[in-house]
Parts: sequence; structure tokens; C-alpha cells
Amino acid sequence: MFPPAIDKSRVTVTGDTNVVFFTGNNEQYNRFLDSLAVLDQPDEQIRYQLLVVQYQNSDSKNLSASLSLSTTSDSPSAAITATLTNLFNISFDVVSQFGLQAAASFNAEITESRAKVLADTTLNGISGQDISFENKNIYRYRDIVAESSSDTYTSIVREISTGLTIKINGWVSGDEMITVSVSADLSKQGTTDSDSSDSSDSTDSTPPSTSEKTVTTNVRTKSGVPIIISGLLQAETEKTETRVPVLGSIPLLGMLFRTTKDSLATTELVIYLVPFVEHSGTTPMQEEKNIRSLYEKYVAE
Repeated sequence: MFPPAIDKSRVTVTGDTNVVFFTGNNEQYNRFLDSLAVLDQPDEQIRYQLLVVQYQNSDSKNLSASLSLSTTSDSPSAAITATLTNLFNISFDVVSQFGLQAAASFNAEITESRAKVLADTTLNGISGQDISFENKNIYRYRDIVAESSSDTYTSIVREISTGLTIKINGWVSGDEMITVSVSADLSKQGTTDSDSSDSSDSTDSTPPSTSEKTVTTNVRTKSGVPIIISGLLQAETEKTETRVPVLGSIPLLGMLFRTTKDSLATTELVIYLVPFVEHSGTTPMQEEKNIRSLYEKYVAE
């Protein structure tokens, strides 16, 4: 579809949707280019680096596991040596985005089991379109439904899906600023009266309780600048049992040799998102070669 100012007979369409040829004088050609510059604007592609970390709240911070100060023999000045072994398995570049000190702290928290990586991936999407990431568990249970027309009962299997869902919609403006809308949903399954917790099997149990937390944010950032989303807190009760070997396993009497301790642990889910504007990898020389080939095929003949 061409604008009214453009004569359709002067335009030669090729097999390549990215290339057309125009026949006319310079004034008509310039008018065609002006119209084309307004109409032919391909949507930008955005690459998202996504890192989701679950932190265990703790008052103690120790960087000694990752950061040390030493003196090299080649230079009298001190050199900072960091061993970031836990970050080698993560594709998200923590050092480049947040610096050496933050990377060392993050590495120490992973070493001390105070941080756990839940997701580490790269997503690609078109500007203005939705993309999503899901990491969920499915719990199946058996439910009894009474038939309204008779006194019979039917057994059916129901599903409860819990976990993490992240939806992203990014839009690129002319100055390569990226406006990102992020929605994160975290749901968790509670305990049930049944000891069975196998998500792959149907069980005769009551449906478990579930909790859900949602955060939605809109932010504008430059390409390559990280976005941090936090505030998804979850309080969990942990039960720890200590027993005397052998004696603690004796029925009834073993209760005297067992100690049960309940503790409240608070975890926080933090989402790190870095959007990048992807540019075409075609060089000007390749574009000129492609245009010349199409010109000889559709126009020169």
C-alpha cells in the first residue's frame, strides 16, 4: 500500500521484502524516499539478560570467601585478587554490570547458601511485543464432585500451578532508550494434611493452601543498563529436628531423645534484567551487493 503522493506504476516490487526499485526524476525520487522513511520503520529487536536470585535474609556479611588483598612480585603495589568460582557457571555478567565488589559479595552469598540462582537465561523479543518466562511446579490432587442429577459422585484430578512467572514488554524510542514494563508473579504451595507431595501423581488429599505475590513496574533505561526489581518477600517456617542416634528412633520413648526447633526464615526474590537493542549485522558492503544483484534481476533486464 502506497501513499497518494507515490505513483504505484513507478515502483518495482522484488522478491525481497526489504528492497524495491523506483523509476522517476530526482524530485519524485526524493519524495518517495521521504514517504518511505516514514512508513518503512522496522521494529527493533531487544535482547534481555535475565537473572533471578533468591536471597536468604541474614545479618552477617562475609566477603573473605571471595575477596582477598595480596602483593604481587612484579609490582610493589597491592593487587586485588578475586576468586569468583560460583559465577563462572552463570551466563549473566555480574562483574561488568555491578562491579567487582558486588560480584564478590554475590559469590560469597552463594558459597554460604544465602543466595540461590533460580533463573539465568537470555530472552529475545520485538519492540512492543510481550515475552514471558515461566518456572513452575504442578501439584495434582483428586477431588470428588457430586452429580446434580443423581446421587452419584465422580472423581476428577485437579491441578494447582505454582512458581515464578515474568512478563516483559519493551519499547525502543528513537534515541535508543528502552521503556520496559515488567510484571512478576510469585506463587507458593502451602502444606497439606497428606504426606504425599509428588507433583507427578494424583493423590486423595485436600487442596493445599497457596500464596501469591505480584509486582508490576514501568521503567525507562538505556541499552545495557540493568534494571533491579525486588520486594517479593516470602516468610517460611523451617522445622529442624535433632535426635540422639538409635535412642531417638525408638517409638514413643524416642520423643525423650528428640529436639524439634521451629524457625522463621524470610527469603527475598530479586530480578536483575538488562535490555539490549539489537542492531542488524549486515554491513554496508553486503547491502550494496544485495541491492545490485536484485537490480540486475528485476530492473536491468
